Amino acid sequence: MPICSASVLNETYPGIKFDSNNVSNIAKQYLHDLSRIKSSSQKNQLRLQEKLKSLRSRRSYDCIIGLSGGLDSSYMLHYAVTELGARPFVIHIDAGWNSEISVSNIRSLCDSLSIDLYTVVYDWEIVREAQLALLRSGLPYLDMVQDIIFAAGVLKAASDYKINIILNGGNIACEGVMRPAELFHWGSDFVLYNDIFRKHSSNHIKLPNLFLAKSLAFFRNVKTYRPLNSIDYSKNLAIQALSTKYNYIPYKYKHYESRFTKLFEGYILPTRFGFDVRSVDLSSLVLSGQLSRDNALAMLKEPPLTHEEVKREIDFVCHKLSISTNQFLAYIQQSIPPVASYKNLSSLLQFINHRIGPYLDIRKGGAV
Repeated sequence: MPICSASVLNETYPGIKFDSNNVSNIAKQYLHDLSRIKSSSQKNQLRLQEKLKSLRSRRSYDCIIGLSGGLDSSYMLHYAVTELGARPFVIHIDAGWNSEISVSNIRSLCDSLSIDLYTVVYDWEIVREAQLALLRSGLPYLDMVQDIIFAAGVLKAASDYKINIILNGGNIACEGVMRPAELFHWGSDFVLYNDIFRKHSSNHIKLPNLFLAKSLAFFRNVKTYRPLNSIDYSKNLAIQALSTKYNYIPYKYKHYESRFTKLFEGYILPTRFGFDVRSVDLSSLVLSGQLSRDNALAMLKEPPLTHEEVKREIDFVCHKLSISTNQFLAYIQQSIPPVASYKNLSSLLQFINHRIGPYLDIRKGGAV
């Protein structure tokens, strides 16, 4: 199987192409994006600092940060408070899948920084029904529910508190290689998920319309900044700093702060859809010079979850969803339908993102 000579991506990545030196188009795009972002990072950072300074004497909060407990959002909060002098409104959206470690990390960080945490606990029955409908659909977009709820929650808080600056932990260094759209669809595609809910649930499920929420935020001049792109952000240094200052406990892999995401990315994606998403995350680290390619390849030889971990996570997810293990296995062993079998806004969202950038794109690794 061909493997990109500059990263660890292989032909399981949808749409990947290799040149005569076996360098992939995905790696080339990453390096192009890295150069473009770094060239404007200092100007963007100065613009952000000026905006925060202008708001400091007029408002209780000068920005908003969505805190998941993951590494990037946690370091974003640390950096915003200790380096930018920001006074953030910190919000956490609990969709029912928090790991014990993530809860501990969030609490330790906010307590140590003397930050008030605003937590929204989403209606579990809605989450459960939506998650089951997605499982029944046969599509790979199983993490869409959490992404929509989290992104919409941050935007709603920004609107409610009239905060026009969102600080996002997204960064090119650790997640600049985009997760493929074929496996991580747009959360803004309300037509798709509403059609899924209509076909696969007898209950009326209503998730936030993220397309509308993001469009309104765009016209309200809500700006999303990614300050971690303006510094030499390093995964290992971030873990070291957070562990030392806040007793932060790192996760085995990216996004494992969520129990469902851990099962989805560590088991369902590689076994059902033949894609190891670690290849994307590790490629970002390789291309940004944080990890050697040989070490990344060695990591990919080990399974993302052990047999015991898979069993434990399946049992946990089935218990939370009130389904049997056999039901769960039936869902993830059914035939895979094309996304075109459901109504969707794929063409429109591709056009919008091409014209105005990834503002409406909340695939993991993209703009949130």
